Amino acid sequence: MISSDFCRGLVSDDENDQAATGDAFDVLYFIASKRLARGKLTVVDATNVQPEARKPLVALAREYHCLPSPSC
Repeated sequence: MISSDFCRGLVSDDENDQAATGDAFDVLYFIASKRLARGKLTVVDATNVQPEARKPLVALAREYHCLPSPSC
């Protein structure tokens, strides 16, 4: 599982630093794309409550011919 909070901590040393969210998602998408390219199950833990916020993750899954979860 790839957590947006964990990625935020990687780039800023503080998982709660909302100013680091953009960079954190850059890292998250990078890791997810590498896993998907290897055919690995990839679960993203992020608080993307709005469908619009999930679109980049759905597009990434489709880029690698993977089905996003039904909640997407």
